[in-house]
Amino acid sequence: MVTTAPWRRAEPELVALLILMVAAGVAKAVCPRSTNASPPDGKIRVCVYSTTRREKIDPLEIVNRFTATCSNRYDILFGLFVECDDITDVIPFDSQSYPSQHRERVIVHHTTRMEGGSHEKRLGKMVKRFVNGLEDMVVFADARVHPEFGWDINLIHAVSDGTVVTCPLCVHPAAFPTFRQRGNGDVVRGEARPFSHPGDAGTLVASVCLCHEFLACQPLQIPQRSSQGSVRLVVPTFPVISPAPHDVEDDVLDHNLHRQVLKLTKSQRLGLSQAPSGLEMYHKYGSTSAAKLAMKLDRRRV
Repeated sequence: MVTTAPWRRAEPELVALLILMVAAGVAKAVCPRSTNASPPDGKIRVCVYSTTRREKIDPLEIVNRFTATCSNRYDILFGLFVECDDITDVIPFDSQSYPSQHRERVIVHHTTRMEGGSHEKRLGKMVKRFVNGLEDMVVFADARVHPEFGWDINLIHAVSDGTVVTCPLCVHPAAFPTFRQRGNGDVVRGEARPFSHPGDAGTLVASVCLCHEFLACQPLQIPQRSSQGSVRLVVPTFPVISPAPHDVEDDVLDHNLHRQVLKLTKSQRLGLSQAPSGLEMYHKYGSTSAAKLAMKLDRRRV
């Protein structure tokens, strides 16, 4: 009588399954894969402010707006600062009704509405309410800001050396702020100018002022007021936030008074720093000679 080896009696499906399991084990040992359980590269706090005199916001929509355009490499927490005129302006917020990935990551704080130009007071309140100092980066944004894809990774690299990155909310995809002087002598933000030569991701140049509608920095570098010299201000030469309608830019500019600028220079009026580098003049005006010519042509207006 001839006996059959046990492996010969095995079902073909079982043999195939055993072969697949062995192959999978070998592949895992030779080419290990990263898993979603790997820790994030850092922590980012996004503080968004809104006033109900413009429109009521949807907290989940704002959260999705930032998470849908991030690189998914960082742990992102949110603080929503809502300014109200009336008790009916309070936005109902139930974290349990939100997707599980957003629970415990979103804080909504209501307060009375402040004047449009109370940027320092608003910034201070958001810092006190949301920021604990353990973040790798903090972002402050107007609720009308829509970030471009990869905003998190581009910004967190930019602020690593202690700089403050700021962007004007305007009709252009990549622009820099300027100054202008009213008839009564007040110095205010002027219309943002598009870069003549937009740069690659990571290319930053000096900014003449802080744009409160969007700024990013490390916790220790948060400016409590838009004072020149206290922090190093830079503006990206590449798109970080999406263009906004004209009426939004006009509203932003109507509430940006800079009383600390005692005398407006021709370079500030053009959006150039006091001693602009060749790189700054190249990106903002196309060339060093073009920037110098712009200052000469503007001399009569200062």
